[in-house]
Amino acid sequence: MGLAAVVFAGILQGLFAVPMKYATRWNYEHIWLTYGFAGMIVLPWLLTTATVPHLAEVYSLSSTSSLVRIAGFGLCLGIGSVLAGLGMNLLGIGLGMAIILGLSASLGSLIPLLILTPQQLYTHQGRVYLVGTAIMLAGIGICARAGMLRDAAHKRGLSVSPKPFLVGFVVCCLSGLFSSALNFSYAFGGEAVDRARSLGASPLWSTGVVTVLAVSGGFIANLCYCGYLLRKKQTFGRFTGDGAGTGWICGAVMGLFWFGG
Repeated sequence: MGLAAVVFAGILQGLFAVPMKYATRWNYEHIWLTYGFAGMIVLPWLLTTATVPHLAEVYSLSSTSSLVRIAGFGLCLGIGSVLAGLGMNLLGIGLGMAIILGLSASLGSLIPLLILTPQQLYTHQGRVYLVGTAIMLAGIGICARAGMLRDAAHKRGLSVSPKPFLVGFVVCCLSGLFSSALNFSYAFGGEAVDRARSLGASPLWSTGVVTVLAVSGGFIANLCYCGYLLRKKQTFGRFTGDGAGTGWICGAVMGLFWFGG
């Protein structure tokens, strides 16, 4: 059941950006801010409030340093989320998501393992894990090579210069690096989880106290950057203009897929 849940989560994570294609009347900042609000604020707080009893007391009993670490790693997640939108705009959703999710999954698991339980690397399980990580990184390399070939083909066939692949690849790699910080919130947020369980939260839902704080920290980065773009371009009116209904629905679906994953 755990493996099936992880596979389904991967499918949702891989699909979450697809609705962007259908919000044709909105710019990046409109759809990305809507997705962030739905997936990082509304849905997490609704779910956690419904499943974790005495939520306010959990946070009041947890140490400030623990909560700051969780939110700080969440802020890094938000920076990765901002970069993800920019990277997919440069490379396309398919290639961009392959690089971002592959790197995020690899680093997000490897770094906590090296810090918290490095002795596991010398076990059979650890060696198999390293082989899997190597395969993941090799896949990223193959995707990068495919992007370079596509970029070269565009340059030969178009009179105008396409979006530079190297810039998009670097942005996606940085996105994967920062996005992996969400795993660090779970790895170093054990105190809050223990508090939740001691106050009656079930083991299944107790990690929500980490999730909601981390993704709320992530929303801050999205809000700052998208707010900057909205103010710079003076495009606030598109939230209620033509095509706004489709944009709101697409943003909400993106948030549902991302947070659901």
